[in-house]
Amino acid sequence: MELGVVLLEQGKPTDAPHNFNKALDINPNHKSALLNSAILLQELGGAEFRSIARQRLLTLLDKDQNNERVHFNLGMLAMDERNIGEAEKWFRQAVKLKSDFRSALFNVALLLADDNRSLEAEPFLSQLVRFHPDHVKGLILLGDIYINHIKDLSAVEKCYRRILQLEPHNIQGLHNLCVVYLGVVLLEQGKPTDAPHNFNKALDINPNHKSALLNSAILLQELGGAEFRSIARQRLLTLLDKDQNNERVHFNLGMLAMDERNIGEAEKWFRQAVKLKSDFRSALFNVALLLADDNRSLEAEPFLSQLVRFHPDHVKGLILLGDIYINHIKDLSAVEKCYRRILQLEPHNIQGLHNLCVVYVEQNNERVHFNLGMLAMDERNIGEAEKWFRQAVKLKSDFRSALFNVALLLADDNRSLEAEPFLSQLVRFHPDHVKGLILLGDIYINHIKDLSAVEKCYRRILQLEPHNIQGLHNLCVVYVERKQLLKAKACLQHANRLAPAETYIGQHLKIVETRIEKLRHVAGAEKEKELAFMEFDASEFGGDNKMLKGQNFQAVN
Repeated sequence: MELGVVLLEQGKPTDAPHNFNKALDINPNHKSALLNSAILLQELGGAEFRSIARQRLLTLLDKDQNNERVHFNLGMLAMDERNIGEAEKWFRQAVKLKSDFRSALFNVALLLADDNRSLEAEPFLSQLVRFHPDHVKGLILLGDIYINHIKDLSAVEKCYRRILQLEPHNIQGLHNLCVVYLGVVLLEQGKPTDAPHNFNKALDINPNHKSALLNSAILLQELGGAEFRSIARQRLLTLLDKDQNNERVHFNLGMLAMDERNIGEAEKWFRQAVKLKSDFRSALFNVALLLADDNRSLEAEPFLSQLVRFHPDHVKGLILLGDIYINHIKDLSAVEKCYRRILQLEPHNIQGLHNLCVVYVEQNNERVHFNLGMLAMDERNIGEAEKWFRQAVKLKSDFRSALFNVALLLADDNRSLEAEPFLSQLVRFHPDHVKGLILLGDIYINHIKDLSAVEKCYRRILQLEPHNIQGLHNLCVVYVERKQLLKAKACLQHANRLAPAETYIGQHLKIVETRIEKLRHVAGAEKEKELAFMEFDASEFGGDNKMLKGQNFQAVN
């Protein structure tokens, strides 16, 4: 078996299986042979080898549940088969068994980061570099998470400085990557004077380092001044010679041209950046802004439309596009769409809100009238509010909020008969408007005295909301008004069961029960008794129709 390990470590995997198998023939439970042969078979690749490897690892797991290497290698097999969930399970278990397990910590973190779960990866990487502060790949991945997800620039800087301590002369890319990132971090921390040294150090090692050329040019532009801009342009043009299709280079050349007020040059670079990357957010907005400022708004519109199609959350782009629609294209429908989108993103955006109001005034939009009515209501100016609400309904006959508010205003002003047509219109267009149905039912029962219409209202409410206590109680009142006392009693009992805390229901129930008892003992009054004790479907109120017949019989006799 030892010969198998030696051959494996010497890079002679095809010679090793024979020795591992020989060891397992002698002792099928030999732990080292099971583990190392499984690792070898995984290295050899192929579904058949992986199947044997898994079988051997699971055999070993049956004998030793706490062997972290077995869990780890089962995870590696799962990774080979792209079974991410299975791999994660095995890696996590390996780390649980051995908290400083270098390979398991890194692999579970890498798996999570590749699965767009970088915030879950961070604790494993922090644990890794705490136990193994020399793990450069772990530090690089941790730094990437800090800068792109957690936005902790201090922690990023610490990571990259540690990498440079470990590998200060790695000219194959690692050192340069770290130096470039360190320059970016210092720039974002507001320490631009510290950053050039790191970029220049990267360029001394590799003058063609793309990231160093690009980021140092951006930094020099930020520092300002003709001398810095000249060096920045030189670096960007050097990069452009090597990569004509880098949209960021074109964009930053455009930004340099803007700084020098060279509008034509800037436009050329921005247009090229957009041509290379059609969803390039910054380039799309900047070329549109440049064109709009140059009184070429109609040329700006296609770029802005493209911008908000790819980036529907770009508020500044939406504002500029709305301005062009209203002032140049005169498309009020498109303007409204822009400003409504802005207010979805930023409900308190004053510019968006003001401009939307302007659009509404231009459109003679019903919502302007409605909102003016609501403002008048806040100021208790009833006459003014009524005027605006009526105008809103006139402009939009199915305007839900305006119909209800004008009806409520009229009812509160003791003009219920004027409110009824608005409520009827409301429930015709919006048959699910429960508050409207309740108010309409109240008017029918108290002012119009149309019990059939009242019942229809409250039955509709209970279709929509079976446990609407107000609707149920008011339906019971309809039965009382019709002198159908037994049905009213069953209805009130049902309401009382649903809402035992509502004392008024219990009080009304007692009143009805008293009336029933009195009527039972009154001689004659046959017509009244016939109404009071007429049959009904007791199951509607959770009752029993057999008991109902008994009550009816007693009542009649």
